[in-house]
Amino acid sequence: MQLILDHITGVVTAAIVILAIAVTQFRSRDASYDATRYSAAKARMLSVVEVMEQDIRNLGAGVDTAAHAIQGFDTTGTTRYFEFLGQTTQADDAVHVIRYEWSETGSVTLDDGSTIPTLTLERLIDGTVSGTSVGTITEITVDPMTRDSIAVTTNFKDTQIVAIELAAISPLGKGRQVEQTRWQKVFRPVNLVMR
Repeated sequence: MQLILDHITGVVTAAIVILAIAVTQFRSRDASYDATRYSAAKARMLSVVEVMEQDIRNLGAGVDTAAHAIQGFDTTGTTRYFEFLGQTTQADDAVHVIRYEWSETGSVTLDDGSTIPTLTLERLIDGTVSGTSVGTITEITVDPMTRDSIAVTTNFKDTQIVAIELAAISPLGKGRQVEQTRWQKVFRPVNLVMR
């Protein structure tokens, strides 16, 4: 009888150890998968921000008059945009029409129960799509301003400052990380300030 009880105890103990190893392995794999997804989404977001920074710094480069550097700006329609003239790289002497367009592509529910839209941001160079952002952006704000930080809505030749703000949710979904992170920057494009 004792032999049978010892054998059953050994089998149960082995099963518990095997189950513990399997659970640990599963959780480790899940954490590794989340870390990979987060890292990839963060790299894509940083790439979008880096290209946007370069474009805004080159806003007006190669343009004869600042009055024509900013071509259009609409943050109220279903497809919102910010369009301007500039050079895409320092090695490129050609002036291009650079347009950032964003529109709603979905929504996400936050922990507090509120639902906010998710946006897709596209970069167009001379009308051709040159890049699309990650789908985790929830807010984009572009504010052209005068040197005294007064908003410019129509007379773009007075623009000397461009303030940009992006908000994004975690690519891991709600409850896993900080709900929204923000990136904001205020630019004084040299090609606008010098005019």
